[in-house]
Amino acid sequence: MKEGLQHDIAHQECGLLSPEEKQCMLCDWNKTERAYDFSRPVHRLIEDQAKKTPHHIAVTSNSIRLTYAELNLKANTLANMLRDKGIRHNDAIVVYMSRGVDSIVAVFAILKLGCVYVPIDTAQPEERVNYMLSEVNPKLILSDCATIASRTFDLEHSNKQLAVDSLWKAKSTPAQIPYFPSYHSKKDDLAYIMYTSGSTGK
Repeated sequence: MKEGLQHDIAHQECGLLSPEEKQCMLCDWNKTERAYDFSRPVHRLIEDQAKKTPHHIAVTSNSIRLTYAELNLKANTLANMLRDKGIRHNDAIVVYMSRGVDSIVAVFAILKLGCVYVPIDTAQPEERVNYMLSEVNPKLILSDCATIASRTFDLEHSNKQLAVDSLWKAKSTPAQIPYFPSYHSKKDDLAYIMYTSGSTGK
């Protein structure tokens, strides 16, 4: 019994890392906090980056890559289109499309408008999607051609769908970034509504 206890103590004292190495790994390397300007909403920060490094890659999805300038250009183009459709500050807009470049463009454009984005996973069952749509009652559902073709909603929500990828096919991208006066969000503005499964399933 005594020998076993001594063995356990010796085992505990024989560590792989020295105290200095433990301090480095667990504490020093994890000091990643940085000062952050909370007065600047995320869409403004992306716009700032587009001015500083317009040709740097901002988004990559499979073989598609967008620079910061291209991302800002597409988001401005979409935001202008949505504004022309009557979308205004605080409107809820669902993002219901495959994950990729267009979904990032959609969220960026929604934030520029000062609207609320509602991400819905396309893998969700149709009944749950309809439940979330009825709860949120969005002004618009931003989607893509493939997703729209594969899902059927009731008439009210079907009339709100807009395929973002079809916009790029129908409209040639301008050579210069179209002007869009981004809404300067306040810190208590609602940015998004996100549904989780929750204990009740709703």
